[in-house]
Amino acid sequence: MKKQTQFRETKQRNAIRAALDATGRPLSPLEILELAGKEVPRLGIATVYRNIRSMVENNELVSVDLPGQPARFTLPEHKNDHVFVDAPSNEVYTFEAPVSALQKLLPRGFKADTVSIYATGTVGVMAKRAAAKAAAETAAPADPAPAPKKASKKAAKKAAKKAGKKAGKKAAKKTSKKAARKGARKRAS
Repeated sequence: MKKQTQFRETKQRNAIRAALDATGRPLSPLEILELAGKEVPRLGIATVYRNIRSMVENNELVSVDLPGQPARFTLPEHKNDHVFVDAPSNEVYTFEAPVSALQKLLPRGFKADTVSIYATGTVGVMAKRAAAKAAAETAAPADPAPAPKKASKKAAKKAAKKAGKKAGKKAAKKTSKKAARKGARKRAS
């Protein structure tokens, strides 16, 4: 029997969970790093692997093992026995198919208790968008924060002009310091 280890709730662990929840599909450790790294910029691959291992041990994540592929990981509520691998991108998607519907495909006299489908092919752009939209809808917060207001063009121009003046002053100051140093060297020799 495995001993359940105590763990801390960390930004990294929460970012990993959020990445898996947002996509709604099994992800490789590198995919997790890419998505969770947006929330925690200095996240490293060793931290991702360490968190995945402890989250699997604590039943917070489920491993999705595919033939000839590295393991992917998903949240238990997203686990499904049927997978589709998009061959060009190597992305993995899960889908539902009731055993009763698949029973019709079996020869007469055969009765399936469980069925697991592994399919490969190509996912169209529209299907990817629909999957992303469905995942985003389930992961969307109930009360989203209001979008920040856009600055007016006039305010943006004013800020750019001010930044340009500061940069020009700094460059002029550097140039005058260099000239002063050169003059001092010439006088000393």
